Amino acid sequence: MFTSKFLRKAAISASAMSLALLGAAGAAHAQTSDADALKAAMAQIDALTARLTALESKVGGAEGGVRVVDTTKPDPNAVKVSLKPGLSVATADGKTTFAVDARVMADAGWVVKDGAADIGDDTDVRHLWLGVSGKSGDWRYKVQTSIDNNSVGVKDAYVAFDGIKNVPIMAGNFYENNGMEIMSGNLNTTFMESGSGISAFRTLRHVGISVDPYGDNWGAQIGLFGDGVADPAVAANDEGWSFASRFTFAPIMSDDMVLHLGGSWRYRTPDSPLEQVRFRSGGESHVIGETLVDTGNVAGVESYTTAALEGLYRIGGVTVMSEYNVTDLNRNALAEPSFKGGYVSVGWMLTGETREYNAKRGLVGRLKPKANFAMGGEGLGAWEVAARFNTLDLTDNGVNGGEMESVTVGLNWYTTPFTRLMLNYVRNDLDATGPVAFRETDPEYVMLRAQADF
Repeated sequence: MFTSKFLRKAAISASAMSLALLGAAGAAHAQTSDADALKAAMAQIDALTARLTALESKVGGAEGGVRVVDTTKPDPNAVKVSLKPGLSVATADGKTTFAVDARVMADAGWVVKDGAADIGDDTDVRHLWLGVSGKSGDWRYKVQTSIDNNSVGVKDAYVAFDGIKNVPIMAGNFYENNGMEIMSGNLNTTFMESGSGISAFRTLRHVGISVDPYGDNWGAQIGLFGDGVADPAVAANDEGWSFASRFTFAPIMSDDMVLHLGGSWRYRTPDSPLEQVRFRSGGESHVIGETLVDTGNVAGVESYTTAALEGLYRIGGVTVMSEYNVTDLNRNALAEPSFKGGYVSVGWMLTGETREYNAKRGLVGRLKPKANFAMGGEGLGAWEVAARFNTLDLTDNGVNGGEMESVTVGLNWYTTPFTRLMLNYVRNDLDATGPVAFRETDPEYVMLRAQADF
């Protein structure tokens, strides 16, 4: 024991000190014989030894009740608190966490050209979200509420179990297993809005359960879903349900280069007995607020499927992304139209950064500037230029929803990993079908966004 060793060392030190005193005494008192001095010193040593032995016995009896703390292991009761960028709390072993999540996106839009259509300028708080997330052992959770367009809603609200190796299971309200751009989330998109060629067909969040196995360079999401938490209940109606699956694979994945390939397939039945579906789009803008192409309610739909392919190639600071999907309607004794759409985009980081890539989920993630912007400092943040071509066709087999091609050019300034400013210019080219007010018009508009999250 540490204490016993200390006392023994103390006894040896005391003996050495006594011998030193013995020498000093012999020099100061020459009249005392060497034999008498030695006898006196030995008596002192014996007395000190007896006292140390008694003290060691007392301490030894108490050592059994002393708790010895191993400082090499983290104390499970210790808690770490961080305010960067928002409030988060975690135990020292990392097995229990809690964090506050929030985001705000403020938009403004100005119409440059609208032909015969009357499209107005506007400002809007596109997203204002607040929530919490965390984990405890093998369980994790997330709850987010939103105030969008002066209405309160629920975004992510789920519980997930991670106790099976490489096979997490999620249950609650969350994204259906759609494609890459939508599932990556609005914090990480290159443009202010998702491409209309895919967003027109893909439902966002529904209540359901999903099993999401993954490996080092692949991932899959397979789930069953009902309706969303905000969908109103209607008497005598059975809510719709869907089977949604997605698989992704990254055959090349390094710091400098990523190649991502994937596909998804979704089967959906609409609410019964209404059996109606509707596909529409505002053309890469939310703040402008106009529906430029719209099928209206298509009746008699027993079910429909959406099949999609997706790809991403990143080399250095250049990223090319593309998705394309086809939606086929199954109708009872009625014409069965097929709608399609997709996009291809390219982004170039002028300052050399690369966006995060999550191979387990097949998603793009946050971009972190090499040097955050600071007034009077050397950091310029991260700068990105991007362009996207989008196509959407909602006219087929008796349904005239309209056709639209769009071009979006963007400039993004990431001042920190959690703040950015976005500037988008959009031009829509519409054909002679679809909503009457926008036929053969080519609306052009400029949009600006200020975004922050923690």
